[in-house]
Amino acid sequence: MFIKCLPILLPALLDKMGNAGINLLSAYLVRIGLTNSKSSMIMGLVKTAAIFGPIFAGMMVDRWGGKNTAVLGFLLTGIGFILLPLFGQWQMIALFGFLAFFGSSSSRVALRSLLVTLVPNESLKEAIGWTRAATNTGVTIAFLAAGYLASVNFDAVFLLDGSTSLLACLAFVLIFKETGRGCSFSIEKKDSIIKLADGKHPWFVNQGWRRVLLMPKFGIENIRVVKYSGVIFLHFLLYVLFDVSTPARYEKMFPLVGASDVAYSNIVNTILCAFFAVPAAKYLKPKLSWLLIGNVFITAGAVMSHFQPTQLSLVFGMMLYTFGEILFTSCSLYFLLQLTQKTNRPGFWYGLSAALYGSAQPLAGVLAFPLVVGQWGLQAYQWFLLLGATATGAVILLGEWAIGKD
Repeated sequence: MFIKCLPILLPALLDKMGNAGINLLSAYLVRIGLTNSKSSMIMGLVKTAAIFGPIFAGMMVDRWGGKNTAVLGFLLTGIGFILLPLFGQWQMIALFGFLAFFGSSSSRVALRSLLVTLVPNESLKEAIGWTRAATNTGVTIAFLAAGYLASVNFDAVFLLDGSTSLLACLAFVLIFKETGRGCSFSIEKKDSIIKLADGKHPWFVNQGWRRVLLMPKFGIENIRVVKYSGVIFLHFLLYVLFDVSTPARYEKMFPLVGASDVAYSNIVNTILCAFFAVPAAKYLKPKLSWLLIGNVFITAGAVMSHFQPTQLSLVFGMMLYTFGEILFTSCSLYFLLQLTQKTNRPGFWYGLSAALYGSAQPLAGVLAFPLVVGQWGLQAYQWFLLLGATATGAVILLGEWAIGKD
């Protein structure tokens, strides 16, 4: 299975070897002395790419194929990161940060869509695990480099990120081979889902002498995708809020070293992810109870990291947070891929789903500075965590409402 997934794993590994810039952007804004209001605005604008990127990628996967979409995503990520530190204005930081995050979101959707075409359905869980192991290994290397670079020259973190994305693009073009080109290949119809022989899905089909636009149908399977996206949205809101606020809070409390502390602590986090991702995806049965347990661990990790802000509490908080992420993500991604593959436009519906739950990212980006770093205080964050975790748990317990029965 590892060899079969290698055309996806190697580019994902190379791309994530420069992924620290996205995670440490909030600390960078603190380092250069921007106000909380401007920092909040920048993070909100940058994180909107989590909405537009997946929608764009989902549509392009169906139309142009996953390979071309992934290549474009890698290029945008590389260009955005390289240009981000070259301009001092907050507007330029927001623009190029958005471009980089847009590309990253697009390539992620494209690679996951291609993964479904590479492996049989019974091996999908293991393939997801290998993908997470590759990306987290890359992130481990990224944080190891960023921990040092952030203490010397923060701009170098973004230059490294851009370079590795361009390297991933080159590797992907060289090693990934598609089985066809364009929309001229034979069309097979199975379970009333039209798709091309190479795994792409057409936007138009011929019906006699007419050329008809193939619209995304809003049937029962599509409704399940939308409802399940709501489950992930609540989890993702807490997840991204922790991800955005932690580097900024520690950089503000421990100037010049806080970002490095978070980067080094993330090494432990990502090593655990890389080590446990494959067995978790392969052996854990995709049950809603694992989502619930993962939600509890993530909340506990956030509480420990922020309410006892020391290096040790950060490490242990991130460990709890990581175990929760492994449990939640391993099962939730499997559910989502299963649901979207039953629709008539899998790329579109997967991209739409990623955009729906990704809408939590700009909300978390806007909330991070006033809620955790700035003027609202940690008591407000404590209530937010409690209410968010309770709401997520309640929706998970109603999971059958979202996923349904076959």
